[in-house]
Amino acid sequence: EAYSAKLTEGNFGVYNIFSQMELNRALLLLRRGLIYLPDEGIVAKKIPLTTLPNLGAEIGPDRRQIHSAFTVNKPITRSLYKAFWGYDSSAIKTISQKPNASLEPKNAEQARNLWKKRGRLLIVERGRLNTYTALAIYLDEEVLSNVWWPIKVDDEVAKILAVWLNSTFGILLLLSIAEVTQGPWIDFKKELLSEMPILNVNMLKSKDREYLLNLFDKKIRNLEIKPLPEEFADPDARRVIDEAISEALDLKIKLDSLYNLLSNEPMLKGR
Repeated sequence: EAYSAKLTEGNFGVYNIFSQMELNRALLLLRRGLIYLPDEGIVAKKIPLTTLPNLGAEIGPDRRQIHSAFTVNKPITRSLYKAFWGYDSSAIKTISQKPNASLEPKNAEQARNLWKKRGRLLIVERGRLNTYTALAIYLDEEVLSNVWWPIKVDDEVAKILAVWLNSTFGILLLLSIAEVTQGPWIDFKKELLSEMPILNVNMLKSKDREYLLNLFDKKIRNLEIKPLPEEFADPDARRVIDEAISEALDLKIKLDSLYNLLSNEPMLKGR
């Protein structure tokens, strides 16, 4: 397989994040809004994509800024400043989470400025793909974090994006900006995250937005999610999430061929 790329493009990893050619092809086409299934080719429907800034979203501070401005308290206290601290795969089983730490300011002015960038939607700042479950979570309270990017955005958009980012499409697009550190251990840089193609929630019809929001509140937020390779091998929660996205986008497709490839992908399994 040969690829052509512009020298001005900074994200060359998008061309070979996976070891399987068909997954790389699906990912590259998906970044253009085109759905490619290995057993069907390109299907007719095109997904409306945009970027986080175009949705009015602001990506919050990084871990260096947090550590500079705050000290952390666990378990959680009555501090004004709440956080979601760390990534414990044994505890993060659902998309919906609660704050698990408090922050105490080292510098009051700096802390207040960073607190303005808190959010309810969190996207992983780095990930171990063979053990991580959710790559994005939603909290009922706005928080800061040390290993998650807080995304400040309208609450309804936050819920829908939490569903999208844990769908197969959302995961593929998130992996398209990953910087590989070692095998399945990867980073997601702020600059690339702001440029990442993401579902254009503003293009959804009102009934489809309501459908996703109702399904999130009544079912998806409490679905137990297994680690990525296990979930693709036996896609219980993933199938529910994918079917919700497919229904909202009026897609008449089955993703079993992608599940099969992803469940056997060394980049996800670590071997």
